[in-house]
Amino acid sequence: MSDEAHDSVAEPEGEDVFLEGDSPLPLAPKAVDDEPKANAASIGWLVALALLIVVGARQWLVTTPYFSLRDVRIEGAEHRTREHYLAAAGLEKGRNILALDLADVRRRLLAEPWVEEAMVVRRLPSRIDVTVREREPLAIVALDEPYLVTSTGNVFKTIEADEVVDRPVITGLTTEDVNDSTGHGRELLRRALDLAAEYERGKLAESMPLEEVHIEHSGEMALRVGAQGVSLELGQGPYRHKLDMAAKVLAEVDRRGGRASALLLDGAPTSDRVVVRTR
Repeated sequence: MSDEAHDSVAEPEGEDVFLEGDSPLPLAPKAVDDEPKANAASIGWLVALALLIVVGARQWLVTTPYFSLRDVRIEGAEHRTREHYLAAAGLEKGRNILALDLADVRRRLLAEPWVEEAMVVRRLPSRIDVTVREREPLAIVALDEPYLVTSTGNVFKTIEADEVVDRPVITGLTTEDVNDSTGHGRELLRRALDLAAEYERGKLAESMPLEEVHIEHSGEMALRVGAQGVSLELGQGPYRHKLDMAAKVLAEVDRRGGRASALLLDGAPTSDRVVVRTR
């Protein structure tokens, strides 16, 4: 062994030792976590795919012949024909019932003057049910043209050439009367309708149907009833007692073999005095 002394450096175990002048080894760059971006992209593609599936499914549903309209059932149609309401509602056979806008179908029906209320129901796979509630005219009011009017005074349409409406006629009013801003004409119309309804509930209605209610601007009323057109001059209301008296007098005239042309009952509402004109 040489006597020459050597400097030695003890290297501790488990530690990295760098000699002076040495550079540490470069560290590997820290990996960037791309997993959130990848997840977001995957979700976006899934959403897009789902939307495409939904759009495609909807397109198939509204075009497939499986849901073609084959049957339309209409209830409540009396004053207009089934075919009229089908055309008004736009319900043509072969149309896809899922593509139909039922709210629009109902609006179309409500635009019909006869229709007061309408309900439209889809019955899969190929049927539409329609229920209409029609306005019920109590009378025809003769203005510049003949109009139909309900018991509440709603003048809702003119009578068309193809319509046959067997209702009593209200005369004596004009269009200006009905549209008068004071409401006097409307009040007279309402009173005439009330009188017509009261007559229909009475004893004479079955044997002598009401043909006409005539209104004077003074408010006096006269009726024409029966096939022979007997005139009942009622004057001012109330009319119940007068109508009962008319029924008794006409029955007595008939029993005696006579034929009345007019009864004058325009006295006091409770008077039993009746003047009879015979033919």
